[in-house]
Amino acid sequence: MKKKLWTWARVLVSLVLMALVLRNVNMGQALHDVRSSDVRLLILALLLNILVTFFLAFRWQILLKSQGLKVGFPRLTATYFTGLFFNNFMLSSIGGDLVRAYYVWKDTGKRATAVASVFVERLVGSFSLFAIALVSAALVGTQKGSRGFLLAVGLVTAGFLFAVWLLFNRGFVVFLDRFLGSPSLFGLRMKGKNFYDSLHSYRDKKRAALEAFVISVLLQITLVLMCFLVGNALGLKLALVVYFLYVPVIGVISVLPIAIGAWGLQEWTFVGLFTRAGITKEQALMLSIIYHLVAVATSLIGGITFLARGEKPGEIDVNKEGEG
Repeated sequence: MKKKLWTWARVLVSLVLMALVLRNVNMGQALHDVRSSDVRLLILALLLNILVTFFLAFRWQILLKSQGLKVGFPRLTATYFTGLFFNNFMLSSIGGDLVRAYYVWKDTGKRATAVASVFVERLVGSFSLFAIALVSAALVGTQKGSRGFLLAVGLVTAGFLFAVWLLFNRGFVVFLDRFLGSPSLFGLRMKGKNFYDSLHSYRDKKRAALEAFVISVLLQITLVLMCFLVGNALGLKLALVVYFLYVPVIGVISVLPIAIGAWGLQEWTFVGLFTRAGITKEQALMLSIIYHLVAVATSLIGGITFLARGEKPGEIDVNKEGEG
């Protein structure tokens, strides 16, 4: 029940934010901008985003190999697409990351290691995003009325880094586990030890983490270029540097888990930032929506891979003793 309430709360946030954006937008003009867009550039943006997913799977494979897990690249890529599909189309308690972990567990028999690999892969991607976004937000913050975005990015980044530090601080987690008693919130001694040990082992996999980080930075740059293609398809005359300033900042704000698929939240941020570059609210809104739809269209491939696999993902209990 709590999960359902949280899901519907996020739906409500998305609807409210979208309503706030739409109330000051001329939808007739916005739709006119879309109808006159360059379809060829939109297709190119879609293909670029599909390519990004292949590299995301490659990044994940690097982290899995560092733990001795060997999963074929085609299999891993199909699993990644399936995870994207669940993120965008399945409003359930089974998220895309859990789906990815489930299938790798089934392929390798290593439950805790599979979950930890997905978790670390997300962390590395977030590190690269936050690193680029902090630079972008600092530059955006020099503009009049833009310091709020710098503050938001700074707070989210600081919270993320603090949480990661606590998570990888074994002494703190053990202390908290003993303080709360066992079984406890973490249940480190009796429940989550396998998962935490797998997660903590990445501290000794510096080369794999560095390779994954470099790939992540290149992927963030590619996403900026994808948004640039969408903007050009809509006829926006914005310099590439504008996208490098704003897209990473939007990416950080969009990771806040307060809206479904970042709908509404991303659109609100796009309008708030890109209108500072001299385009209209209608243009900024359609830039956001089409950029969003390109990602959704990419995840449709995951629907095909899910049906082809013919196996419905179940729940993963990382708290069970043993790996199998």
